[in-house]
Amino acid sequence: MQQAAARRGPKMAEAEAQGSVAPVARASGRRLLLLTNGSRGDVQPFVALGMALKRAGFAVRVSTNVNLVGFVQSMGLDAVGTNPDSEVWLREDPKMVECVSKGNILEFMRSLNDFNRKHFPEALSKKIEEVNAWRPDLIIASGLDYAEAVVLAGTRGIP
Repeated sequence: MQQAAARRGPKMAEAEAQGSVAPVARASGRRLLLLTNGSRGDVQPFVALGMALKRAGFAVRVSTNVNLVGFVQSMGLDAVGTNPDSEVWLREDPKMVECVSKGNILEFMRSLNDFNRKHFPEALSKKIEEVNAWRPDLIIASGLDYAEAVVLAGTRGIP
């Protein structure tokens, strides 16, 4: 947070303290990283949030599944693929096809756990690279990315 304050300068900090800065001015130059993954239905609410934050003046980057990068970019947001293709997994993994067709949530959660075990090391490595490169002032994460966000933010002093 001190890094962000230093980028804004003392006059901006003083104006903020007095409450005389418009929200867009307070947001200007602040970098937000949105961590979200899953199906399009999981990611789309974060795209809407990112669009609103961008309109408010924030620099927004979305970390998501490789298959959803184009969708996020088509909405005018910067995006990076840090998670594997979720649609391939949902369509091609026999366990997933079966549990989704039968509505078996317990088997879905087991399969999700197996998928995450397999892909977690690479996805986390990509997220670490992204946080180091983007240097966000704030990280906002979905439930599926929450644990990683806590570690990434906490080890770097990012709220």
